[in-house]
Amino acid sequence: MRTHLCSWLVASAAAIALAAPLAAEDKENKENKATKADAAAKADAGSKEGPKVKVASTFRASDLMDLDVRNKEGKDIGAIEDLVVELNSGEIRYAALSFGGFAGFNDKLFAVPWKAIQFKFDEDDRYLVVDISEEKLENAHGFDENEWPNVADPKWAAQVDKNFSPADESAAKENQEKKEAGTKKDGENVVYDAVYRVSSLKDMEVRNKEGKDLGTIDELVFELNEGRVAYAALSHGGVLGVGDKLFAIPFEAFTLVHKPDEKYLVLNVSEKKLEAGRGFDENDWPDVADADWKAELDKHYEISRKPKESSTKDASRRE
Repeated sequence: MRTHLCSWLVASAAAIALAAPLAAEDKENKENKATKADAAAKADAGSKEGPKVKVASTFRASDLMDLDVRNKEGKDIGAIEDLVVELNSGEIRYAALSFGGFAGFNDKLFAVPWKAIQFKFDEDDRYLVVDISEEKLENAHGFDENEWPNVADPKWAAQVDKNFSPADESAAKENQEKKEAGTKKDGENVVYDAVYRVSSLKDMEVRNKEGKDLGTIDELVFELNEGRVAYAALSHGGVLGVGDKLFAIPFEAFTLVHKPDEKYLVLNVSEKKLEAGRGFDENDWPDVADADWKAELDKHYEISRKPKESSTKDASRRE
């Protein structure tokens, strides 16, 4: 019996000895698979959140007004009430912000240079960041929403820029020269032809090169990463505004005409080409951030786009 017991113990020991490497190997395989799966998951996450991510930064003006404005600590501090744009270049110059009780400045609007505003995003959020202090606001001299300053006045623009970037004198001088280019002096009155509030562009008349009325501007579409107007939606095709369709047209196709007694945009596109475009209902907008949609528009209106330097800070993920 001792012999049988010894034999059984020997056989069991041998079996355990043989099984141990197999178990270790199996464990190693499982660990390798888990490591690879984890690496794949991280790589996938990186493809979504890494520096090559393409995030929607194209917004209709009406949607842009809905974006939160936060300070650098992530606290909501206000909202965009309006934008100021330079129509010859399509550049966004300023945002008029209301500060919803921040530092007690809830009853005024403040013009903030667009370059002082950052567009931020995370997985489920889009918002704007303004690094602003109570001291800066006190120096900025806010205004009532019913009593806007003359946004076309280069002196006003220079003062706003100085309030937010007082140390950068060379940049302020460059901006001043840029803003004064295209100004006209009529006695003491200075008119800067191409600077407008976005809200004032609603329903601006659009004509063709022959002077025929084509419709009015219904909405603007902005590319935030580039800080510019990308497209304008023209209301066209109906009678007295009834039955109109909207046509999104690259902003480069428009030219501003500013006369003492009238202001309008000229569309440098034939009416035939316009009506051959894909119109849409005002209550059924396409996805303006869709790359295919934008490419189709540019191709139809023969617009060739080259990469431009951003006139605002690059979009970046929230840290």
